[in-house]
Amino acid sequence: MVSIQRTGGSDGAVSVEWRTQTFNGWGTADWAADYGTVDPQVITFADGETRKTVSVRITADTQVEGDETFSVLVRKPTNGATLGAVDTAVVTIKDDDIAASTPTPTPTPVATPTPTAAPSARAWEDLLNSPNRVGFGRNATGGKGGEVCWVNNLSDSGSGSLRSCAESTSSKWIRFNVSGTITLNSEINVKSNKTIDGRGQNITLTNHGLRITSVSNIIVHNIAIRDVAPTGNGGTGDGIHIVRSSRDIWIDHVTLSGAPDELIDIGKEATDVTISWSKFEKNGKGAIASWELTDVADKIIRVTLHHNFYNAIVERSPIKLRHGKVHQFNNYVYNWTYSGSQVAMGGEISSQNNVYEKNNSGGNDAAVNCHLVSREDPGYVRSEGDLFLGRATIDKNGAEMVFNPRGHYTYSLEPADAALKNKIVAGAGRQNIPAP
Repeated sequence: MVSIQRTGGSDGAVSVEWRTQTFNGWGTADWAADYGTVDPQVITFADGETRKTVSVRITADTQVEGDETFSVLVRKPTNGATLGAVDTAVVTIKDDDIAASTPTPTPTPVATPTPTAAPSARAWEDLLNSPNRVGFGRNATGGKGGEVCWVNNLSDSGSGSLRSCAESTSSKWIRFNVSGTITLNSEINVKSNKTIDGRGQNITLTNHGLRITSVSNIIVHNIAIRDVAPTGNGGTGDGIHIVRSSRDIWIDHVTLSGAPDELIDIGKEATDVTISWSKFEKNGKGAIASWELTDVADKIIRVTLHHNFYNAIVERSPIKLRHGKVHQFNNYVYNWTYSGSQVAMGGEISSQNNVYEKNNSGGNDAAVNCHLVSREDPGYVRSEGDLFLGRATIDKNGAEMVFNPRGHYTYSLEPADAALKNKIVAGAGRQNIPAP
């Protein structure tokens, strides 16, 4: 139990947001194994009320692992209230497990063959076994266990539409009975626990894309998003807009092109995103993670980029990062102009085994640049195993400050060579993948 106290007066009702956190230095516990993580929740102090108590479930286990910690953060007070000097509490999980004694060895029995598992009755969920689902977004399961919602037409809205399935509040695995282009009148507001699964059909969204805001557990697989309308016409001008503490997002085999702003936009404390085997093309900007110098709460942002093809994106290719962490590995980044990746405001980019190729002149040749914007403090870059072709270089800075991805998850690296480059060009983006 953690108490949140209101001081300095108690007139009027005020609200405050609280959440748990361990990553980015906020603790050592594993939110999946040691305690029940709490996404942002709002508590309200009534007029005259000065104390609230919140609870976090601690997971009992038998593993001897020492005392561990997590943090409870308080943010975003309302009605003119401000945060006091103490806005974070560190909770210690005391280890009460006793190491087991070493058992006396016993003879090893003769192994018997393991029966072959029967095919899943929900074959479409085999997508969750894909090796692409690694990195910070690896916990996304989308609509697993939920109802299959069939898209039966190419309408903007109404019964049988993609919008009807995606904006439903219940868990859905969304599949398609039709192929073609869905022209949207506004962005689709994807709700939590959704999988948009384009396998077996050729689906393109145009005029608007997807908005993922204040939700969690989203998978978008094997569709295209093209020719997005400018900001203010029912959307944000982005292909995919991921904001407002959204988390556990996996974008896989998606083709994105033609957006007036970024093809993918991540900000306002959205985190734990993996973008894999996707194709970015025909656009001025690739992706951004954190919009403003002052958005220091965005230090929780964590993004993994792997096996993506960035084809002649002018800048932010793959991404412009502030404050948070990005792990980009085994990508092919080709012919940016103004900038490749940019990192500022103490952000950290771990760049491993990517192929960076720049054959055009002009602009900035650095595949990752941490000194591009003079008014912003620089970020940190560590490059390992990257291949630089043509004019491509990299702006190394503060490698020792960059996080170690293997401290967060397991993954496999392929050599950065011509074979990887050709593999990504052939396989990234929406593909003709059969329906399960």
